Amino acid sequence: MPESTVKPEGKRERILDAAYRVCERRGVEGARMEEVAALAQVSKGTLYRYFESKEELLLATILDSYEQSLGFHPKPFPDTNAREQLDALSDYLVLVLEQITPRMRVHYQAWGIVTARPELGERLYGFLSRFHAERDAQLRSILIEGRHAGVVRTDVDLEAVVGGVQALLSGFLYRATFEAEQVLPALFRRSLEVLLCDVFIENSPDGVGDA
Repeated sequence: MPESTVKPEGKRERILDAAYRVCERRGVEGARMEEVAALAQVSKGTLYRYFESKEELLLATILDSYEQSLGFHPKPFPDTNAREQLDALSDYLVLVLEQITPRMRVHYQAWGIVTARPELGERLYGFLSRFHAERDAQLRSILIEGRHAGVVRTDVDLEAVVGGVQALLSGFLYRATFEAEQVLPALFRRSLEVLLCDVFIENSPDGVGDA
């Protein structure tokens, strides 16, 4: 597709996708801006108009995966039993994991290069802080809504649960840097069920929740 016919947002997406593929093929250290431009089918000048340096481009490749997952929203709590509440929560977090996991190896390699420039490191850490705060807020909202609906136990420390789930998600994202990514979502879901098994009130046979 000729460069002149591509919308600006389309060019940026193509550049980021090309950068990821070049980094995956060559390694972050071996990736060259010229190769990224060629693969994205843009001129080198166009590439540098979007990203002033290789470090800026690497930062954008990291943030892009996280930004896409911010568009995900958990399913609303259905008016059913606690097991379905847990499934809805698990589905949402697995979506986040699946979105970010495939690029974690490249992220891990790029991290040191990006953070070597203090101003880029501040942008990266600031974004990730906001990202995790957003996850915390969404999880907290789900659990509070579940408590109001009578499916989350009242004696459970919700902040500890939120922290535990986030630690689990972060741990699995780290594992994606060295482990086969295709096995992680199912294992993450099972681990999440173990973590949350005492949070929800299971329905008794007569339909009354038992803590």
